[in-house]
Amino acid sequence: MGLEPISVELTDFAKLELLRDEEERLSEELAEVERAIRAALLDTTRREFLKSLSPYYAAQAQEGADPAKMQELDSRRQLVYATLSTVTAHRTQYEEALGSPEKGTGARKSPRAKPPGSKSSNFDSFEDYRHSRG
Repeated sequence: MGLEPISVELTDFAKLELLRDEEERLSEELAEVERAIRAALLDTTRREFLKSLSPYYAAQAQEGADPAKMQELDSRRQLVYATLSTVTAHRTQYEEALGSPEKGTGARKSPRAKPPGSKSSNFDSFEDYRHSRG
């Protein structure tokens, strides 16, 4: 008697959660790459400004942003953005197909919001009960 092969399948809901997690991770990665690009460009711009002020700054041997590194960062930015767009499109398709609410739209709110300044009691008045029952 042999062992059965192990197989794993993702449910549609697991795929949706995976897409949401990846969307969040890719958004953070894109923001990180863009911060690195901005920092390099800002450093180069500052250096150019200082060089325009005085020959002292032009005489200093300061390296600017490495063009190869900038090209690599820009390529990574383009790839992450394209991947993020694809993941977002697939997530939207799964949400529409599954009828699940979009993340962050308040789907996890409590069914009965309490007015400000009310007591925090688990007791529902008869009027509340009657309204909730229809």
